[in-house]
Amino acid sequence: MLASMFFFVAFVTGCEPQKVEPAGEPLVIPAQSEPWQTPYGGGTRIKTAHYSIFTTSSDDLAQQVVPAFLEAARRNYLELTALPEKQLSKSMPVYLLASRDQWLSLTKSIVGEQAAAPFMAIQNGGYCYNDVCVYWTMRGMSTLLVAAHEGMHQFLHHYLKDQLPIWMEEGLCTLAEGYQIGEHSVVFTPDMNAARFADLQSAIARRLWLPMKDLLPMDSGGPDGPYTERRTAYYGQLWALAHFLKNDPRYRAGFESLLADAAQGNLHKALKANPASMANLRKMGRIYNKTVSIPLFKYYISDDLEAFEKDFKQYAIKLAKM
Repeated sequence: MLASMFFFVAFVTGCEPQKVEPAGEPLVIPAQSEPWQTPYGGGTRIKTAHYSIFTTSSDDLAQQVVPAFLEAARRNYLELTALPEKQLSKSMPVYLLASRDQWLSLTKSIVGEQAAAPFMAIQNGGYCYNDVCVYWTMRGMSTLLVAAHEGMHQFLHHYLKDQLPIWMEEGLCTLAEGYQIGEHSVVFTPDMNAARFADLQSAIARRLWLPMKDLLPMDSGGPDGPYTERRTAYYGQLWALAHFLKNDPRYRAGFESLLADAAQGNLHKALKANPASMANLRKMGRIYNKTVSIPLFKYYISDDLEAFEKDFKQYAIKLAKM
């Protein structure tokens, strides 16, 4: 895939994942650690089976929990996408900084001083730039929420040859956010995402629901976009859409076929375009998303947006318990 950037802003307002002791994935795993010298002082590079985590934080969250959480999350991504296991040529890099100031400093070195200005709007969150995830240790469970969301973007970057439309990619990322955690283990729960559940309720109750013709070509707006109620409602609706597509037998096959074709680099066939045209279109950023979103939905999911939306909204209302 070509250059891409995705952002996630975490708002923790009583919607954190429930802290229980589930019978799930362990939160301590074998890992190799070595010193990592940084402009901010001594840090640690932690090597797991699939990740290289560079951190300046010395707390248990960064040193033990996050490495195990990322490996567990990757297994969850495979389950959510139904993609086959793939041997990567290198570990997936993650930068977990001890503070927001360090995060901003590193961001400037990654994207450039001028391009970093919009990131100052992010007070609680992170991003994935190409194959690199960058965030910092935040209060409560925010760090793990960001890790789960941005980790899906990173996973898709490595596992797919074609770029997904935003409605599909962000929908998968919101499914990936749901989890229950205890002191020793974590269980991923795409059906139980308290924050997106609240966002979906808001979308329906406050008449922020978007018709499919408007929802599909939209994007998340970047780091400088205002994180308004309308924007959170958008994410809530995408969570419901991904939930619907994955769970309804009428659409599950198309949902998985879209992912499988993206993994093989075959989306150009659905669009009746040649690979070179697709490559040029991807370079155009948001124009790519606006161009392919509705045609791909019609090809893989349903060519009748009005009929689909009727069923989808009924499903979303039940999902939101309204």
